[in-house]
Formats: sequence, structure tokens, C-alpha cells
Amino acid sequence: MSSRDFLDRPTDHHDDAPLAIDMEAIENSETSDCNYYNKEGNIASGCTYLNIKENMEDGKSPTFMKFASNIATAHGLDYVVKLDDDTYLSTVLFTICTDEELPPAPYNIRTYVGPPHLSRLKNHVYAAGEMYIVSTDLASYVANKLSFEDRENLAIHIEDLDMGTYVHSSPRPVKYKNINGGMFYHHPCKSE
Repeated sequence: MSSRDFLDRPTDHHDDAPLAIDMEAIENSETSDCNYYNKEGNIASGCTYLNIKENMEDGKSPTFMKFASNIATAHGLDYVVKLDDDTYLSTVLFTICTDEELPPAPYNIRTYVGPPHLSRLKNHVYAAGEMYIVSTDLASYVANKLSFEDRENLAIHIEDLDMGTYVHSSPRPVKYKNINGGMFYHHPCKSE
């Protein structure tokens, strides 16, 4: 990926571009549009950087769903989980909750899980963005079945609501599960 390509990255992933970016592009401070460095001043390792510009409401979540659903499908995983960067997750409580509350594949088809919010504008329930879970088939539907144009036609550019709209645009019924009862995460954890 050239320096020019790095600057021209889309806000929502298009299939004609690589899904992830390489470390060489990240290390070039002239072209990098984000801070990829940890507190020690080193590039954070163990991370995958998606080939989109950092944005709040223009395609970051569907791009993540594309990446995550590809991995989940390849490895036989039942769900994709999205967390905000300021959400603290208790992995022990998360594992207990998901083992007890979420059905495995193939019984999890079209499952959408999260703390519920109501949209009068779109007339559906959507999950708050600090943490939500979608079955792998729904993640793939949002990322691979809906085209960029489909998502753009559905979007009102409120990230969490848009994701809920994409999920509920499925032609088949979607099962929504409220997880507010068993809190296994804390949000927000950022300090100003």
C-alpha cells in the first residue's frame, strides 16, 4: 500500500481494497491518520488495523463486522462481539453469561444481543454500542450481503442505531436478547 493509498482510505470498506493495512503504512508518520502508539511509544502489537479512516458513524462497525465474520466463519465461531475502546470486559463473567444465555450454532441464527435502546425513528430495538453481540451469520449479512449502497440508503449516521437498522433489515426474523440483567462489562472507562 503506497503512502497515497493510505491517505485515501475509505470510511466504509469497499471490496476492491485490502481489508487490513500493513505495518509499513502504519509506521509512516507522514501518512498515518491515527495514533497507533502505546504509552511506551511503541506501535501496539497484536492488533489488526482495518483499512478505513478512523470515523465515528461512517462505516467503521460494518468494516469490523466484515473482518470479524470472515475470521468467525473460518474458525467456526458462533458470535462476533463489538466493544467500545472504553468498555472494560470481565472475561470470566462474559464467558459464564454467554455459556448460560446464548445458544450455540445452529440454534443462534439471526441472534442480536445487547443493552436495548428504542428507536422511534426506525421503529426497532437496537443494541447500545458499548457492547453488543451478533451471531456470525448476522455479522456476515451486514458486512457481505448488504452492499455499501444498501447500508448508505439505510443509514442516518448514528453508529449504534445504524448497526441495528442493518441487522433488522434481514428478510428473516431477528432474535433480540437483552443482556442488561447480567452485567459483565463496565462502560465508560475513559477519563478526561
